[in-house]
Amino acid sequence: MFNKRLKRDCSITLTAFLIISALAIYLIPGANAEDDVPWYCKLETPASGAAGSWAASSDVPTDDTEWGVKFSTHTISGDSISQSAFIENKLTILNIFATWCPSCVAELPELGRIADEYAEKGVQLIGVLQDSVNPDTGAVDTSALADGIALLENAGVRYPVLLPDAGLWNAFIVDLQFVPTTFFLDETGAVFKTLLGSYDAQRWVEEIESAIATLDAR
Repeated sequence: MFNKRLKRDCSITLTAFLIISALAIYLIPGANAEDDVPWYCKLETPASGAAGSWAASSDVPTDDTEWGVKFSTHTISGDSISQSAFIENKLTILNIFATWCPSCVAELPELGRIADEYAEKGVQLIGVLQDSVNPDTGAVDTSALADGIALLENAGVRYPVLLPDAGLWNAFIVDLQFVPTTFFLDETGAVFKTLLGSYDAQRWVEEIESAIATLDAR
């Protein structure tokens, strides 16, 4: 009788353990990288406060157009770019990432393929390399920049990746707590959707198609 009860109790305990483990896989971000549950990295140093004060005191570029965000900076390859790039496309996907964040790096190849796939559909993807500038001074971090260039080349990424200037820092990074964080912007640079974490290909397509539908319905 005792052995039967012991076996029954062990069986119940094992069953409960398996159920809890299965739930953990789906409820804990990053527990299962194959799921569409977003996973992300927490920024060690907040971009607000003392860090980023260079951006708060910098002159943000202005023009005669009402933009959701104003900036004038360079890509990691040295090309000039400003907010006027938004008007060329119906939808801009702005992906803020860092070289030290595994989840950021892991999704780069998929983002590169998605950028190529949607290029003819009025959708552009732009990256912003968060750790390419010193958060205290705004100076370019040459080490992080070199790492970023190598990572993007290895991932086959061909879309533009920007060095954040004061305009980009104030608009998208100053209050950021996690990377990757992705913003969906219309042709005026107005943000209408924000995603936290990295996603698989299917989820990215779903989010992009949903965003396109939102813009088409306006």
